[in-house]
Amino acid sequence: DIWPDMVYAYGFKKTRLLDWFLGGIIKFIYRGCDNILVSCEGFARRINEYVPGREVRHFPNWPTVVPDGGAEKVNLPEGFNFTFAGNVGKLQNLENVLLGFGLVCKVQPGLRLNIVGDGSHLETLKELARRENISGIVFLGRRKSADMPSFFRASDVMIVSLNNTPGLNLTVPAKFQAYLAFHKPIFCVMNGEVRALVEKHGTGLWADPDKPEAIRDGFLKFHSFRGAGMEIFAGNSRRLLETGYDRGRITAEIRAIVTGRARNNL
Repeated sequence: DIWPDMVYAYGFKKTRLLDWFLGGIIKFIYRGCDNILVSCEGFARRINEYVPGREVRHFPNWPTVVPDGGAEKVNLPEGFNFTFAGNVGKLQNLENVLLGFGLVCKVQPGLRLNIVGDGSHLETLKELARRENISGIVFLGRRKSADMPSFFRASDVMIVSLNNTPGLNLTVPAKFQAYLAFHKPIFCVMNGEVRALVEKHGTGLWADPDKPEAIRDGFLKFHSFRGAGMEIFAGNSRRLLETGYDRGRITAEIRAIVTGRARNNL
């Protein structure tokens, strides 16, 4: 996460005093660093505002969930399955995802939305689904990390979503790389870095995170692509994984920076 942007993303009011205080601390920390490495390209642009002219290097996270794990087969509901996996909090923008899915149910039966995870917003979402009478949603609750590969394999499309705020738009959630590891089409319901990756590499579709109607259209478009269209998304996810998130290459480049610095200090 990038500071101080994430402080405001969690709801703290941005005042002149708080911005001055946090900005001073962050500038002091960055000025004292020999090397600055970031996991998201957007972070570099933000950090350069505090340390102009400093080189900030991008080293993305690699997937930590492996496709050959979770041997037990998971039986998801019959139909075309969309799955969100991870923390179910306020920042994940799942209320709009559910509202968009609710509009889908009125025109296209047979679609399923699985929410795998727990968090502070779970009960709010369950109440929203009941109040709006949204069918086709399955809340699967918290599951062991070892079981997640089975859910990924059983899903047709994986969802990544966050609220539309400046700080969150710079973020690439770790679930994005996990979805790529399973060569899954990705439904991106957020702006910023992830949207740019999905659109550039053709790994799935994007919808405006603030508009349930646009999210509805995304669900329907994925369903219309089932078959050959989905295979194209899956192939693009595989290629992006291999070219952009190779663990061996990333760790070798980081090691070179660290060992080079150590040699210079001798």
